[in-house]
Formats: sequence, structure tokens, C-alpha cells
Amino acid sequence: RIDRYGQTRSPEIRYLLTRSQVAGMDEVERIIKVLLRKDEQAMLNIGDPSVFMGVFDAEAEEQLTENAIANGMKSTEFEQMLDNNAQSKGEVDIFSLEFLLGETNTEALTPAEPTLKTELAQFPSLFASDFDYAVTSLQNLAHVPPNLNINNRDRLIELQFPKELEPRYKRLPKEIRRNEQDLMQLCDRPERIMQEMEKARRQENTWARVEYLWELHPLMEWLNDRNLFRYGRQEAPAITLSEGLNPQEAVFIFFASFPNQWGAPILTRWVSVCFQKGRYTHIETLATTLERTQLNKQTLPNRGNTNPEPLMNLRSVAVDQAKIYLRQERQQFQSQLEPQLNEQLDRLKALHDHHYEQLELALQDTSNSVSKRQQRWDNERQRIHKDFTDHRRWVQMSMTMEADPFIKLVTVLLDDP
Repeated sequence: RIDRYGQTRSPEIRYLLTRSQVAGMDEVERIIKVLLRKDEQAMLNIGDPSVFMGVFDAEAEEQLTENAIANGMKSTEFEQMLDNNAQSKGEVDIFSLEFLLGETNTEALTPAEPTLKTELAQFPSLFASDFDYAVTSLQNLAHVPPNLNINNRDRLIELQFPKELEPRYKRLPKEIRRNEQDLMQLCDRPERIMQEMEKARRQENTWARVEYLWELHPLMEWLNDRNLFRYGRQEAPAITLSEGLNPQEAVFIFFASFPNQWGAPILTRWVSVCFQKGRYTHIETLATTLERTQLNKQTLPNRGNTNPEPLMNLRSVAVDQAKIYLRQERQQFQSQLEPQLNEQLDRLKALHDHHYEQLELALQDTSNSVSKRQQRWDNERQRIHKDFTDHRRWVQMSMTMEADPFIKLVTVLLDDP
């Protein structure tokens, strides 16, 4: 139990190697070091070390190494053979990250030369942080949880554990589960959570008392549901603003998503459809709308005396304009996605054929009778065909978008005359 989440020092892992006085054994030592180095490279990339050996069988790996040593192969030649296997010239794991992204130089798997570009993005929000959102939501619930205490200085929220949260906590490890008598403590400061984890590690069978408050915490998911339930089916709030909008302007804000054939959204958009004096003018992003209205920067009064009748006549027009915009977005995104899909399918086909070639080579080296070899050939071909058919279907359904988007009207912004 080393290298655990939250520890402050990296573990040190050592391998014990003995030096032999027999001539030629130094090369054996270097070959073993090559294997250890490749194993570490695979672990750094969260991959399968067996991709370097290319046989995916423990006994076959031992035999491969034994043959290399017996034939007097140099460590540099042995390492080159492993690199060739990892670059799809030998067998590879069809579910590995390297296969899905394309051929990868194994020397680039170290942290100094990352192979993937990391990009961070945030969902648009009206709140400065998850802490502010949680505080506002808790204080505006129909039934405020007992013992609610907000410490803004320490960014700490304390409340009695809501009974409705119990089913959500059942999905979590038993150490973190709560009961109705517990007081929940949540904080969004990582340094505070690290301190609590350090305290918990000093005690057996104890979880950190203060939980990390972030967007995927069960409490946040529960608050999201409570906020959505504030409005009934086919209802959305209308907000009048005293600044930020043009005279007699109305802005319909939609959330839209295109799911793949598994039902998982792969393209989402926030769309603002703008009207001036009852006539459609243009579409803009939610970020643009928030920038000019300052909804996410300040608290603005909402008088709540909106006449909904003129808005009802604009709904269908707003939806139609949003669909036109979204179809264009889908077409542009699909044009980028299709080459990637075709590339993955081509790679699958090449690997499928290579598996057949490897199967033929493996059967040639066996001493079984013709009938047994034929039986194994048939069984293995069926297994390979099924594996690749299933994976090809998974890739196609994962990377193919549905034609029509899901559209939800989130709110309507109105100029306050």
C-alpha cells in the first residue's frame, strides 16, 4: 500500500540485481534493465507493459527473453525489438490509449515530453465558485437543512446530513458513508482537504472528516436536482434586467446537446437567441450574453412582473433559429470527427489482419496434430472476429452523433422598460 492518494512524498522502488562472474552475463543484466525500463515507461503512461513484448502471454514472454539471451542478442538490439512491437509492428492492445491515438514513440512516454496536449475548459456559470453556488442553493431551498452553518472565511459548509443524500452515498466506499445523525463538513480548499487526509491516515479505518466540495460531490448533484425541480415540466424563468440589454430586447437562452448512438452527449452548446421588438436579430454564445449583461458578476434586481404572452409567440421562432445554428455546429464538428473515425476503423482492420498473421505463426510452432491445429485455428479466428466486431461497433457508435439535438429552454432575459 504505497503511492496512495494524498501522500506528500513519492515512493522509492528498487530492484535487486546480482552481478555474475560468468563471461557474457553483463549483457544479460543489461537486457533485464531494458525490461525494467520499458515496464516503468508503460506505467508512466498508464499502459500495459506487455505491449513491448508483443505476445501477451507470461510464458511466451519468458521464452522470448530466454531466446534473446541464448542467441547472444545485444541489449540494444533487444530494446529495438521491443520498440518495434510497441509501434504496432508487433501485437498491441486494441483498447490501449496508444492504439486509439495512433503510433507513439516510446521514448516520448516520459513526463518531460508529454505526448498529449492538455486543455482545460469550464462550464459557464453565474457563480464565482462551487462554494458560492452551494451556499446560495442551500439558503434558498424550500426546507433548509438543520444546523446549516456557513463559514465564508474558511470556506467551510456544515449541515445535518440530509436523508435524501443517503442513496447517493451508497455508491461510495463504506468509509465515507454518513447517517442522519452526522454533521457534514465541506470545503473547497484543496490544502485544507490534504490536511484532513493527513490526520485521517494516522488513524485506522477513518475517513477525512471534511469532504472536498466540487461539482461532482453528491451534495452538489443533489442541489442541482433540487434547483431543476423549482420549475415544472415545460417551464422556464423569465428575468427582467435593468441594464445590459438593448431597449425592448428579449434573449432566449437554450442548452443543447447532440448525443452519440449510446446516448452520451459528445457535442454541447449554450445558445442565446436574440430578439428586438419581437423580431429575430441574431444568435450569440452564452459567454457573450453574460459578458454584456454582467449576470455572473453582480446581483441584479428582478421585479418579477413579466407579461409572458409576447414571449409565448416567440418560442417556436427561437427554437427554429436555434436548430438552424446547431445543425451548422454539428456539421462542422462531424467534419472533424469523421476522419478520426475512419482512421480508427482503418487501424482496427490492420490490427485485425495482423492478429490472423500472428495466429498462423503461433500454430506453425506447435507440435499438435493437424486436426487440433485446425480446431484451435477455427476457435481463435472466431474469438478474434468477435472481439474486433464488438470493438468496431463500439467505436462507430461512440463517434457517431445523432441527427437531432436535445434542446432545453433555460431562461429568458428581458429588458426592463
